[in-house]
Amino acid sequence: MVTSKSTGTLNPSNVSSIKANHSNVKVALSLGGDTIEGKHPYYLALWRKYGHLIYYVNFQFYAYEKGTTIPQFIEHFETQNTNYIGGKVLVSFGTDGSGGLSPDNGFFEACSKLQRQGKLHGIFIWSADDSKKANFRYEEQAKTLLACSR
Repeated sequence: MVTSKSTGTLNPSNVSSIKANHSNVKVALSLGGDTIEGKHPYYLALWRKYGHLIYYVNFQFYAYEKGTTIPQFIEHFETQNTNYIGGKVLVSFGTDGSGGLSPDNGFFEACSKLQRQGKLHGIFIWSADDSKKANFRYEEQAKTLLACSR
């Protein structure tokens, strides 16, 4: 792996070089829950500067208010899809009782709607510890839904 000598991390130049030499490499930008709590301009600035290197945007939709409805979720998705033009925004939910649209309240129904529109690029599920308790039920459901879209 190519890393910056001073920090041991990849910098945009390293990422660009790797992508140029390996067309199968995809980069994801994972946006924390603070994207909703006022730090969103920092992520948008990052996107404007380095979006050409980023393929997936993992926006944490579970950071929205608990009890989000399907129409609200779709609206949130469309907003983030507009914010990160050119990136493939991943939808997400939490299995830990956090906020957003839960599977029991229509998450997969909303995903099906996005899938019919050709906008469902992937699903991020938080958290494995809680999912394990339920035998990864929602991961299996997500896998089935995504496999049907290929």
